[in-house]
Amino acid sequence: MNHKYFIFMTWFLILSGCTFDFTGKESTPENEVGIKLQRVNSCPELTTYIKSIIKLEQENMGGYYRDFGGDAAVMTTGEQESSSDESMSATDYSTTNIQEEGVDEADFVKNDGSHIYVLNNGRLFIIDAWPPEDVVIISKTDLEGYATEMFVHNDKVLIFSSVDFDVVKERFNIPDETTKGDVETAQFMPSVIWRSITKVTILDITDKTTPRLERETYLEADYLDSRMINDTVHFVGNSHIYEPFYYNGCISYTDGGGEISLLSGDAESGFSPIISEEDTSISIEESCITQDEYLLLLEEKLAEIDYNDLLPKYYDIIYGDEGEVVSQDVICLCDNFYKPEAVNGKDLITILSFNLNSREFNSTAIIGQWGTVYASTDALYLASYNFDYWINELEDSETTEEYSSVHKFDISSDPDEAVYIASGKVPGQILNQFSMSEYNGFLRVATTENQNWQTGEDAKNNIFVLGQNGTSLDIAGSIMGLAPTERIYSARFMKEKGYVVTFRQVDPIFTIDLADPYNPQVIGELKVPGFSTYLHPMGDDHILAIGRDATDEGRVEGLKLSIFDVSDFANPSLLHEIIIGQEWGADSEASYNHKAFNYFAEKDLLAIPLSYYNWDDYLSEDQNFSGLVVFNVTTSDGIKELGRIDHQDLFTIDLEYKNCYYNAGVNRSIIMDDYVYSLSEWGIKANLLPDLNEVNELNYPDSDQQSFYFCSYAIE
Repeated sequence: MNHKYFIFMTWFLILSGCTFDFTGKESTPENEVGIKLQRVNSCPELTTYIKSIIKLEQENMGGYYRDFGGDAAVMTTGEQESSSDESMSATDYSTTNIQEEGVDEADFVKNDGSHIYVLNNGRLFIIDAWPPEDVVIISKTDLEGYATEMFVHNDKVLIFSSVDFDVVKERFNIPDETTKGDVETAQFMPSVIWRSITKVTILDITDKTTPRLERETYLEADYLDSRMINDTVHFVGNSHIYEPFYYNGCISYTDGGGEISLLSGDAESGFSPIISEEDTSISIEESCITQDEYLLLLEEKLAEIDYNDLLPKYYDIIYGDEGEVVSQDVICLCDNFYKPEAVNGKDLITILSFNLNSREFNSTAIIGQWGTVYASTDALYLASYNFDYWINELEDSETTEEYSSVHKFDISSDPDEAVYIASGKVPGQILNQFSMSEYNGFLRVATTENQNWQTGEDAKNNIFVLGQNGTSLDIAGSIMGLAPTERIYSARFMKEKGYVVTFRQVDPIFTIDLADPYNPQVIGELKVPGFSTYLHPMGDDHILAIGRDATDEGRVEGLKLSIFDVSDFANPSLLHEIIIGQEWGADSEASYNHKAFNYFAEKDLLAIPLSYYNWDDYLSEDQNFSGLVVFNVTTSDGIKELGRIDHQDLFTIDLEYKNCYYNAGVNRSIIMDDYVYSLSEWGIKANLLPDLNEVNELNYPDSDQQSFYFCSYAIE
């Protein structure tokens, strides 16, 4: 993910008011009113509901938002023929690191022990990777837009990409609805200037040298997450309601909202800036109308439009022997929409289920807030963080409530559809997908309350066990107030056991007995300096962790790997640890993205990306590194570094500057038998274990290496 884009969108959504509870109602964990979802019975009912929350938001907030998209056609080109036998493959090989067995997670690298599939710079490379001495690209498929993640299953590849809306308009002959008309006259315009588009591309790779295009589906949605179980991919996307906005003029809000103006220059971009009364750098037009006048105009405009104007769409092309089948419609039919009992924002979260062997797909949508996705083989859960601070501020309320709503969807009764079945809520905020886990029909959830952006004196942590009771997810058991003043940095649930790491000055790791869902208990605790951000099982009795070291005063220092012995569940102990780089500058993608953490138990190996940089000595290779580091990891001998793999020599562009390798580091690895493959932006290397002697290397053709020119420093 583009982190600058993420930060911008986070603040944009906060300022626009489109992801918060607009009711201002106080609720309690015991009172589930407002959390349960109700099925919409008809398109008129859905239209009425959407229009009501548009008006409610404007009355309370005066907020605006806009949608954003990606960029630009699908062309397949064959490369070299493979010199290896198609049947040859490694005996043992690592795959994407996933949370739950049987639930695959998308990534930009996949492999099957014989071929490596890589998304790189808008292309899908299929690489014959076995044996490593004969590594060769056998096909290259140019992809439309910016390809991010994919699944590979039974000779099918499903790829997610971000595509510009202009591409969709051109391919499907969508009329330009952004015509401004008379710019001297204030008027309402449709909110369609920007639309986020996620494209789903399905390729048949029965012949891996010539992938064949099967399907292109454009979704007016941002990609949130996805899972694949057997032949079905469940995509979770976030969309916005396309409400009209007021063009060429300004609206004066009386409740502290200041004045909002869409000036002629901003109209081209479709963004309506929020202007404070003190801001004199932007000239506000004199033709302001009052908020009440605006609401009357909005009421008239909404009366003219129906659900087709308000809801996001999909655009679909299926390729077959008979030709192309083209279709388009709303992304989800009205009778498969769900709304909360109490208004809780106006984002649209859609679950689309694609069976790779079918031409149909199913969709279910809820009106609410986007959040964290977790899935078992039986159910998919969406956990949304709800903090009603902004609406309470508007209503001068002194009480706020911080909680996460959890919605459960059945994906086992009909594997090709996610069917909403129940909802519940828990106090606090969920960190990530590993803070949730389903076991024997119960969902375990770890939360932190009162984080206040940074850990505060009032912070506390909880463990909840939720059980389904009809359409409710009720709290069956809980542990409240764990590690006061700290916050959760990592969690992992493994069958009847749970592990939670909190941090403020030291790193307590708690062991939790979940055998009785109605009576979860903290069994043991171990305090060590630093904290762990990801926990990975090493059998039943040990935990392998990555995180950071810290002083006794809580000052964060270098990257750290640890092995915890939990065989005595009441008395966990630190068995081994190793510090990689003493300074904060040492970092690894594996510390915040589990897909970069490659622990291969069959070979007692761990491979992770590693980078560190010394600004005072940027020309010294000893002080700077960006590549892959490989460890031998055992409970008896600890964590022993085997060596490091650097891709600097794959940087082939002829520059008068050096040290560009710092931003061209390795981000994934694959282990096949006695070889480790490291993958970076520029290519792949195969190294023999355990000494890491290089066996082969491969450059991706036409890599955009010039874009990393800025990272270089001149040699004096």
